[in-house]
Amino acid sequence: MNGKPVSVANIYSLRQGSSLEQHIAPGSGIVGKPNPDGLALIYFEGNLLDTPAMRSLEGRIDCAARRLFEDIPTTALIYVDPQTVRDSLVPIGEVEWNPETEVCRIAIDPSRSGLVKDYLQQASDDQGC
Repeated sequence: MNGKPVSVANIYSLRQGSSLEQHIAPGSGIVGKPNPDGLALIYFEGNLLDTPAMRSLEGRIDCAARRLFEDIPTTALIYVDPQTVRDSLVPIGEVEWNPETEVCRIAIDPSRSGLVKDYLQQASDDQGC
């Protein structure tokens, strides 16, 4: 992105009825970080191909975070302005990347567990599961 390694990013859930619903699959793992230009770079993984390692929210977050931190090419990213972040995404935690061990540490805010449960339930309902 900007030549510097990214080490921490926000984890988000998608706000129901938001403008990003047309771009991001329900239940996606969503991570992002502001860029120096003021836009936020958002990576997401919805596991549309039902890969076993990404059936959990943590697996989807890990996949999206690795793409962000390792600058892996993907179409599952979007640049958005700060207002869209506020209107469409709800922060639920942080992911830290250790480039030496290539390990992501996912930390979901315990006070957001009800929100996360609702987010995953909504995704399940949307997919008819």
